[in-house]
Amino acid sequence: MVKERYYLDDGETIALNVISDDKFKLCGFRFVFLQEMDGQTAAADSLLAYLLEDTNEDYPDLTSFNSRLAELYGAEMNCSNLRAGDHRALTFSIWSIAQKYALDGEDIPMELLKLVCGCIFRPALEDGVFPKKRFDLKKNEMIDDINAEINDKRGYLISLARPHIYEGELSALPLKGTAEDAAKLTPETVYAAYRKMLTSARIEIFCAGKGLSDECLAYLRRCFDRTSPEKISVLPSPSPIKDKVYEGSAELDITQCKMAMAFKYEGETDNAVKRVFNTMFCTAPFSLLFKNVREKLSLCYYCSASSDPSKNTYLIDSGLEAENIDAAREEIMKQLDVMKSGAFSDELMEQAKLMIDTALKSTSDFPTSLVYWYTDRALEGKDYSPADMMARVKDVTREDIIACANSLRLDTVFILRGRH
Repeated sequence: MVKERYYLDDGETIALNVISDDKFKLCGFRFVFLQEMDGQTAAADSLLAYLLEDTNEDYPDLTSFNSRLAELYGAEMNCSNLRAGDHRALTFSIWSIAQKYALDGEDIPMELLKLVCGCIFRPALEDGVFPKKRFDLKKNEMIDDINAEINDKRGYLISLARPHIYEGELSALPLKGTAEDAAKLTPETVYAAYRKMLTSARIEIFCAGKGLSDECLAYLRRCFDRTSPEKISVLPSPSPIKDKVYEGSAELDITQCKMAMAFKYEGETDNAVKRVFNTMFCTAPFSLLFKNVREKLSLCYYCSASSDPSKNTYLIDSGLEAENIDAAREEIMKQLDVMKSGAFSDELMEQAKLMIDTALKSTSDFPTSLVYWYTDRALEGKDYSPADMMARVKDVTREDIIACANSLRLDTVFILRGRH
C-alpha cells in the first residue's frame, strides 16, 4: 500500500490523499469540507448534506440518479455531517468496483468523480437556488432527524452533556442546530451557506484504488480551482479542565438510566498511549471496567468509552439502574485508581496490544477503512499510517499507561434519569 499526500492549491487548503494498492476490489473517493462550527449557520450548513447527496444538474431527480449509480455497478454514495472538535465536516463518499472488474472497460474512477463532483459543484437548481419543493422535503427530513435524536438514548445523553463538558466552546454547539433553527431556513439562506462552503472550507480529498490517473487528477484540478481562502487550522484546541466537577441531570420517560462521565487530560499524552490505556481500561471484553463494573458487580448493562483527541477529552458512558448510579461511579473511579497505581497485570497490557494490532492490520484490508483512517488523521492535523501507530503501540510502557491514567481529571458528570 502506498499513501501520497499533496496540495492542489498554493495556500495548502485543498489536500489530495492518494491511497494505492493493487489488491483493492473497490475504488472510490471521499471529499471532506471542513469549517469552523457556527451556531448561527449550523442548521443551514447541515442541510447541505441532505440536499447534495442524491441529485445534480445531470441527474436532477432521485430516479435518474439511482439509475446512474446502478449503471456504475451498483455504486454507493452518501453525504453526511461529522463533528471534528470545534469544526464540522461535510463529507461526500462514493464507491464502486475496481477498474479491473469493469466489463466494458469503462473508466470507473472518472465516472465516479463526474457523478460526485456534479453533486458538489453543479447541484440541481431552480431560479438560481435549491428547488422549493425538494428543499422543503429535505428540510422536513432533517427536522425529523433532529427531533428523533431523543430516541437514541445514548446519543441523547451526550447531546445533553456536551454543552456542560465544553461550556463556552464551539464544541458545545449542536451539530445540526435546533429544529427551530431548521424551520426558519429558506432556499436562499442555504444556498448562501453552500457558496460559502465552496469558497472558504478547508478540503481533504481521498482517492483509494489502484492509483489516480492523469485524467482524474486534471479533472480534480479543474473542479477545485479556486482562490485559496485564509488557511483553516486543525490544530488541537484542548478543552480547559474545570476547577470543580460539573454535576448535572435530566429526566425522561425511560426505565434504564444513563450516565456520562467526562474526563480531560492534563497535559499532552501520545495517542498510542491513549489507545492502549482505553483498551485496557474500558473497551475490551477483558478490560477493567467490563470485568468489574459490568460482569463482576453487575452495576451496569454496558460501559463504553470514546475520545476526542482534538479536545483532549475522554468520555465514559453507561446504562444502569437508578439505584446503582452512585456505586457504578465509585467503582469506575476505583478502577481508574488501579490504573493510576500500576496495579494491573502485564498480561492485561499485552492483551490490549494484541487486540489493537489485530484491529490495525484489518484496517489495511479495505480501501474504505483506510480512507476513514486517514480522514481521522487529517481532522487531527496529523498523517501517520496504521503501521506507524502499531509501531508506537508496541513501544508503550507500563510507565506510559500510569502517567496517562494520572493525567485524567474528572470534569463533568451528567445523568439521564427516569421520571418517577
